[in-house]
Amino acid sequence: MKTVVLIGVLCVLSVEGQTVAPELAKFMAQVRSIVEQLFGRADVNHNGRFDLQDLGNVFQEYDTDGDNEVTKTEFITRFANNSNFLLPVARGLFFDLDMDKNGQLEARDTQLYFDKIDHNDDGQVDHQEFVNYFTQLFQVLFIVAIKADQAIPGN
Repeated sequence: MKTVVLIGVLCVLSVEGQTVAPELAKFMAQVRSIVEQLFGRADVNHNGRFDLQDLGNVFQEYDTDGDNEVTKTEFITRFANNSNFLLPVARGLFFDLDMDKNGQLEARDTQLYFDKIDHNDDGQVDHQEFVNYFTQLFQVLFIVAIKADQAIPGN
């Protein structure tokens, strides 16, 4: 699987007027599917937008010990849900969410992160903003993970 994804990434992104290599298109479709599923889970109140209430609910869901902080372990365990495929995304997403870089997610991180992904500053993250942001982020995280995996002898 990683080889197919890597081949797709190395097949060069589409240049104006050219089609995307099938492997790359498959990789991009997989990432978009993961992001769409994430939006479905993250839009807790099912209003078609990702708002601060949703982010707060997600925060509470990931705070498994109820101490108002989400540790890296809590986050990765919950996000990846025993999927090795999602581990690199979980690790990178935790780092992205930890706005003050103190190694844990707290309430203050939620507002800062929400402001970061609310590109048009209207106080809500619509479906397109969410999908665009997380698709780009996840593509980068998967590519970095593949490159890191290649650097390990025997892989």
